[in-house]
Amino acid sequence: MQFIRLYNSFEEATFVGRVNRFVLELSLKGRRIYAHLPNTGRLYELLEPGQPFYVVKVDKGKYPYKAVSAYFDGQFIFIDTIKFNYLFYLLLKAGAIEDLKCKRVKRECRIADS
Repeated sequence: MQFIRLYNSFEEATFVGRVNRFVLELSLKGRRIYAHLPNTGRLYELLEPGQPFYVVKVDKGKYPYKAVSAYFDGQFIFIDTIKFNYLFYLLLKAGAIEDLKCKRVKRECRIADS
């Protein structure tokens, strides 16, 4: 399977605080930044002072960064819920999920009255 690049680049920041459901306060290279958090879950294990987060620069939106991943317990945790559907689509299309082989993959299609 081919390498899947979801972001051009990212930077490591550390957790300072959670402003609200959608915004993190982080420290990046010694300065405070605010980043959009696309995952509104509780994330208690990740939201500890000094916890590593990975952010990408964004051109539009209220905040200049978006949090896309965290590092916890020796693993990278993907928290960009906006990209989950896209990543799943790419994996299905590439046949990378053994139990879900498909002849045709269509994203977010309408079924009956849904």
